[in-house]
Amino acid sequence: MFKTLYSKLAATLVALMLGVGIFYALLSQSLYEQSYQSSNQQLNQNLAADLVREMKLIKDGKVDQNSMKEAFHVMMLVNPAIEIYFLDKIGNILSFSADPGKIKRNKIDLDPVKRFINGEGSFPLLGDDPRSLTNQKSFSVVALPTPDNPEGYLYVVLQGSQYDQIQMHEQFLALETLGITALAGSLIIGLIIGLLLFYRLTRRIRRLNQSVDQFREYERSTIVVENGESINADNAGDEISQLSRSFDVMASRINEQVEELQTQDNLRRELIANISHDLRTPLSAIHGYIERLKTRFGELSEDERNEFLDISLAHSERLNRMISALFELSKLEARESRPEIEPFSILELVQDVLQKFTLEAENKGLNLKFKCDHTLPLVDGDIALIDRVLSNLVDNAISCTETGGSVELILNNKGANVSVQVKDTGKGIDEKYLPTLFQRFYQADSKRRQSSHHAGLGLSITHRILELHGQNIEVDSQLGQGTTFLFQLPHVVGRC
Repeated sequence: MFKTLYSKLAATLVALMLGVGIFYALLSQSLYEQSYQSSNQQLNQNLAADLVREMKLIKDGKVDQNSMKEAFHVMMLVNPAIEIYFLDKIGNILSFSADPGKIKRNKIDLDPVKRFINGEGSFPLLGDDPRSLTNQKSFSVVALPTPDNPEGYLYVVLQGSQYDQIQMHEQFLALETLGITALAGSLIIGLIIGLLLFYRLTRRIRRLNQSVDQFREYERSTIVVENGESINADNAGDEISQLSRSFDVMASRINEQVEELQTQDNLRRELIANISHDLRTPLSAIHGYIERLKTRFGELSEDERNEFLDISLAHSERLNRMISALFELSKLEARESRPEIEPFSILELVQDVLQKFTLEAENKGLNLKFKCDHTLPLVDGDIALIDRVLSNLVDNAISCTETGGSVELILNNKGANVSVQVKDTGKGIDEKYLPTLFQRFYQADSKRRQSSHHAGLGLSITHRILELHGQNIEVDSQLGQGTTFLFQLPHVVGRC
């Protein structure tokens, strides 16, 4: 019901204001009651003595019981708001003017009675109410026949039962009037002011929460584009709860980014080391052969000079391929290029790629084979980037397969995708190298790394291109039996 911070604060304020209003009403009632009892007791503090004198309750130095009964009857008629009790000298009630069925006490505590007679304490001075076991009322009292030699006490309760009934009704009306007018008005004004203040106080939190939500939405869209995943953010709860969850998501994402940066930093260090090594080898070779041509040009035969130039040219071409591959991978990882997705025939593309490598495979004595389903639909993808993927995988398979082996491309229809496999019968890859297979400059055979014309970036480029297409590449390899690379491309919906 209360989902936002503002609604919770508003509900709290309403409850607080209601509580303050109820407390104010009860406090006002209590203060009014205390004030009334004090003033009433001061006004009527000699009432008991006046009754004794006017009603002539003392005759011949003793209490006249007949006059006492007549006095009770007269005072009930004259002033029904009071109740009169005659107590013995230890506080027992001997007679009274109240309704007998309502008397709950048989004895009155004389301590407040004696303090009243002696003029001790301040008003209101409350004594026991015979009609209740717990309540106390203001009273007037006089010792009979004399304070010096009392035989009993005339105890007058200034607020009798009839008075209580009338007072309860009047207090209800007064509280109703107070609640409708002054109390209700002050509460409404305080509530409006409080709600406006809360709105202003929570506005900055709402703005902060909106900013964090926008950042979270941007992060979600970025992750969906790159990984095909999404962040499930729970929007339940108020702004503080949402802000807390948003910060948790941000902290988690920042930790992931820090880990990615650390990984990238390690890869950067490795890249620099690999670049230094792989560039130094052809550069040293080129420099050495050119230096020999310059210093021993006249001593070398024409065939030797041509051989030196051919070797230098081969190293130069290798260096050029390596630099081009580095630029291509950097461009892909920097997100400067995005796939231009369009429908194309994977069957035709594979046949074009095979044509490019037919002569190289024949020269190396390899059997280049092709196998596919005859009913392959069109697929979605960037045809130029997928061409590079296939070329890298076929070129890698040819370079890793010895004479007499085979390289096979297999296309199969797999549900809503076309499966592409590049399979060779080469040396295979040790299982311990598979986790790092798609890192820059990876080549499982260090000796082949020295002699191969490959830059060691083909698999990294392949992996990155397929990532941009939202696809994964899988590898299955066994030493001495060969390696198979597999990836998939989605069908074009509604087209064949």
